[in-house]
Amino acid sequence: MDYNFDMRKKGRILQRILLVIEIIALLCVMAAVSSACAPTEPKSILFLGDSIAEAIAGISPLTEHESYGYYGIIGNCNGYLYHNRGVSGYTTKNLLSFVKRSDDGINLVDSLLSTADIIHISILGNDFLLSDHTQMIEGLAKGDLTDIERRDAAARTNFAGIIETIRRKNPDATVILQTLYNPVGTDSPLFTPRARQTIARLGIEESEYHALMDTLIHRINAIPSDYLREHPNSFELADVYDAMEEVYRTDFDRWTRLFCGDGIHPSDEGHAIIAETIQGKLEELGLASSSALTRYKQDKCEQLTRLYADAPIEVGERIREAESFAAVNEIYFDGIEDLSPHYTETPTLTGEHFAETKRFKITLLKAFGSELTPLLRRYTSYIEFREDGSYELMIYAMSVLNDTLKKIIADNGGIDANDYYNVSLLLPYLHDIAPNAAFRDLRAILKEVETLYGISIVGIDYESESVAALFERFRLNGELVLDDPAVFDGILGLKCTGQYELREVTSPKTGEKYTAIYVNNATGRGESYVRYTYTVDEYGDETVRMTIDVLQGELEGELYAEE
Repeated sequence: MDYNFDMRKKGRILQRILLVIEIIALLCVMAAVSSACAPTEPKSILFLGDSIAEAIAGISPLTEHESYGYYGIIGNCNGYLYHNRGVSGYTTKNLLSFVKRSDDGINLVDSLLSTADIIHISILGNDFLLSDHTQMIEGLAKGDLTDIERRDAAARTNFAGIIETIRRKNPDATVILQTLYNPVGTDSPLFTPRARQTIARLGIEESEYHALMDTLIHRINAIPSDYLREHPNSFELADVYDAMEEVYRTDFDRWTRLFCGDGIHPSDEGHAIIAETIQGKLEELGLASSSALTRYKQDKCEQLTRLYADAPIEVGERIREAESFAAVNEIYFDGIEDLSPHYTETPTLTGEHFAETKRFKITLLKAFGSELTPLLRRYTSYIEFREDGSYELMIYAMSVLNDTLKKIIADNGGIDANDYYNVSLLLPYLHDIAPNAAFRDLRAILKEVETLYGISIVGIDYESESVAALFERFRLNGELVLDDPAVFDGILGLKCTGQYELREVTSPKTGEKYTAIYVNNATGRGESYVRYTYTVDEYGDETVRMTIDVLQGELEGELYAEE
């Protein structure tokens, strides 16, 4: 045997083996690099809870809900896929029922809950604050916690059910719960005149109101803290309470800007503080986008240009140089503090529209569990989506409603809205919804609501003597009293106009596809508050359906058959 030949042969084999190893190693490196560089699916976040999460009460103007509401801030700046399912007025009992729901068209409650990477919750406040405020405050002052303890026990049971249901449906999600803040100052509307008199007799001064409310807030925040102590790692806490208190302790004047006119809900700036706190928690957990601050600064500069073109140029410059969310917030809101927003025409939606106009007759209207469809003029009420992208909802009431209202006025000398709702609590929201209208100028408020949101009342002549007298009375003393039957001489109705776009929505859980109709969502990147599920059944019948959780309502329409 040629020994040298054999060695040369073995050397070539060894070289080939080494070459194969090098190729495999190179492929591994390429695969790793490819994996690192390939675009990944954005994280999804689901917001649940009450009016604070829903971001309607306190946001001003509502056309900016996704730019000012903390859910939009967090979703947009991190590039998340985000969905808001907060509902004003929700208690832990309501939310427990909500998280147990099945999918309902494009709302996809179960699918979103089961597949979200992050679930954020704001809850518990309404369990205690949706009560007799006077009785609650007096009980706190006297040390009588009977009613509070009863509410506490029920809230703890429901809260445990919420977390357990979420964890059963989605054991892998990061769940974040924000603590409840203390909004009470010396002029808090939570302290009614009667409550003030009672606690004054007990020697409690206005300067002590905040500390008195703290006793309740700490008790409420103990519910998630105690649960977390007993069930470690079941969720994370975003300490909104402490963030708000830090402002209270260090900059009281700014703290007063954190709440809207009702003294309870967060203002635009209050939402910014909440977003800042949540973002800090996301960063701590390694879930925040590395470009979140850059996006936030860009969004705030765009919003400054959109609403406050007359703001000093250095405000935008300072925002672009800011090094934290906190700095952006302080610069932005200090910069606009004495300015009024300017509105431009709502930009046209660029999404898909129906190829031809579709008008649906209303087949179902419900609110708070009551069937209202029989009160409709069925052949003049409709939902219409036009091929040019415009939308119109027209709801006309049967004349029997006018007759009933006129009879009530005749029999009782008038209808005082305060008998059904505390109008004084409504005033702050009216101002936030229509901030450019003078306070209590109901005519101007209604006009601005029509201009900004496309919502108007039809069948009432604003120029008539009877309506003019109603407006003047409201302006002078805030009373909404209907004492002239002539107000209801026209056919009453509600008209909603705007723009719409079609989107395909896919269930992240089942893969089922739905057609969504989003109405008036021009300034946001997520979903609109008004959204319909559009379906075509096996027979070709077309229907639309909208659920309105805050009203416990449903609106359904069926396409008019061709004549």
